[in-house]
Amino acid sequence: MARAYEITGNAEYLDVASDGFDNVYSRAYDPVNGGVFWGFGPDGMGKGHKNSCINYPTIIAALKFYEITGNVDYLNKATDIYNWARTHLFNASTGSVPDLISDQGVVDWTNYTYNQGTMIGAASMLYLATGNISYLNSHGFIIILT
Repeated sequence: MARAYEITGNAEYLDVASDGFDNVYSRAYDPVNGGVFWGFGPDGMGKGHKNSCINYPTIIAALKFYEITGNVDYLNKATDIYNWARTHLFNASTGSVPDLISDQGVVDWTNYTYNQGTMIGAASMLYLATGNISYLNSHGFIIILT
C-alpha cells in the first residue's frame, strides 16, 4: 500500500499502509527485550518466536515509511529492530541468518534464502537512509549497491 501511494499519490493508500504497520508494531514489538514476535497472544500482545522473516521485513517497511514521510520515528524503529536482529538473528562469523529464536532463547539456524535476502535488503536500505557504511560491510561480506 505504501508503494501504491508512491505510484498514485493517493493518501488513502498511505493511511491504510501506516495503520497496518502501526497495528502490527504495537502488537508484536517487544519493548522489554527487543525484536518483533511472530505471533500474538490472546491479549493482542506479541508472544512466541521471533523470526527473521518478520523482523527484517518490519525494518524494510519502517524504512519505506521513513523514506515517504521523513518521520524519524520510523527510522528509529528500523534501527532499533535491526540492532536487535543483528545481535540475535545473525552469525557474524559465517554471515548466516537463522530462521528464528524461540521464546526459550533457542536459535534455529536453518537457512532460508528469504531470511538472507531480507537481512541484506534491510542493511542496504539502512545504508541508503543513513549513509552509514557499516550497514553494508558488517555482515561477513560486502553488499554492493549499483
